[in-house]
Amino acid sequence: MIKFNPKTNKIEGKVKSFNDEGRIEINSDFHLYKSEEDLKALQVSIYVMCGGGMLGRFAMSQPADFYIDDRVGKLPYSKSDIYQVVEVMKAICHHLGKDAHHLPEINFPGCWVF
Repeated sequence: MIKFNPKTNKIEGKVKSFNDEGRIEINSDFHLYKSEEDLKALQVSIYVMCGGGMLGRFAMSQPADFYIDDRVGKLPYSKSDIYQVVEVMKAICHHLGKDAHHLPEINFPGCWVF
């Protein structure tokens, strides 16, 4: 699991390797090269990863406060993958000076399929 550390301004932790041969140590500052457009794309991605609805809206507009309640049923993506994207969103918000507790919602014109 990865976490954003605001003191070091880095994303730290371990993730599963692609070939399932262990875990890879992460100590990254790649979020320093991301823009507001990247953040908007991640907001759409996290909305879809949560299956839309109230949980998706919560994740995309309040990543700093986000959690998945134990009562939530099956999700399109694993909880650990969702939490990783949320941590990256928090890091990008910190870099861009955005309030990760109150991000503006993205307009989804004509996307009522969720």
